[in-house]
Amino acid sequence: WREAQEEALGQRAKMEDMQGSIVQTAALERQVAEAQRGKVRLEGELSQLLRDRSEVEERCAALLIKGNQVDQKDVAIGQLQQQVSEQSEQLDALVAELGHPALPAARVEQER
Repeated sequence: WREAQEEALGQRAKMEDMQGSIVQTAALERQVAEAQRGKVRLEGELSQLLRDRSEVEERCAALLIKGNQVDQKDVAIGQLQQQVSEQSEQLDALVAELGHPALPAARVEQER
């Protein structure tokens, strides 16, 4: 009788261990499922961030191109201003050579 009782207790302990393992396995499966959902969410966020980054890089490239165009236009404006200044000086010299003092005064008045 005692052997049967010990065997029954042993079987019961094995059953309890098995039930504990089943509970632990179920808990781990839930954690794995939650981790997989989190992974999918993070992959989606990463994908969106990569798309955003690509758009920002494209905008930066476009702004650099526009900045270079502005710089080139500034240089061209500076060159044109220099040419106007030089031509104005040449014109003043010619007017002085020709002896028409009213012409430089009229041009100065126009510039104002």
